[in-house]
Amino acid sequence: RCFRCLRSAARCVSGRVAIMPVQKRKRAPSAALAKSREAAAKKRRQAFDKAVETIAAHKARGGYGKSVVSCWDVPKGGIKNSPAYRLVASRCGSAVPPPPHLRAGAPVKGGFPLDKYPPNVLVDGCRCYWVPDDWAQVIKNTGPGGTYKGWLSPEGKFYYHRCGYPSAIEETLGRKLTALDGINGIMRNVRQQIKPDADKKFLQALLTPAERRHIVDASKFHFGV
Repeated sequence: RCFRCLRSAARCVSGRVAIMPVQKRKRAPSAALAKSREAAAKKRRQAFDKAVETIAAHKARGGYGKSVVSCWDVPKGGIKNSPAYRLVASRCGSAVPPPPHLRAGAPVKGGFPLDKYPPNVLVDGCRCYWVPDDWAQVIKNTGPGGTYKGWLSPEGKFYYHRCGYPSAIEETLGRKLTALDGINGIMRNVRQQIKPDADKKFLQALLTPAERRHIVDASKFHFGV
């Protein structure tokens, strides 16, 4: 009988076992893969640093010059130069965020029309697990120069809190919100981050040409429940 282990391979010759050493291969990511990951991480760090820098600068200048501003107060210098814009960009992992409808915070279906959003409100690059399909998660600029995360209802009303206040979302809807309310948003976010060919691209970048020859086509895999 022939046995194979992690450190050696066996070959049968006339009923006898000949042990052939297997060359070890370093299992670290390839140089190209490591470089790609580092570039992506650097891009995220730069976006985050820019957001922190912009918020600090706006606070130092006194923000709007008042403690409270509404969703309809136009930011000084334009929305793209505001702390909220830089924060959304960093939460999207880039210097420039994608269009509003492609961000995680956008409504999954229905919702308040994106082209009618108040000038001081931006669709967020993230989305809480409990947000209903027709609601949006948004970011607005604050009076002192900072930012605030909130939610926009299908009617276009800005909400500051999920619960705990008479005007909060759950109190307004009259029920608790759970992951079941936000499951479609969760799945959309997963599909945006993990494409159907993600495994194929990963294995092509990680494995050697010789190793890739042992990977069968996706059509050869069958799953059942």
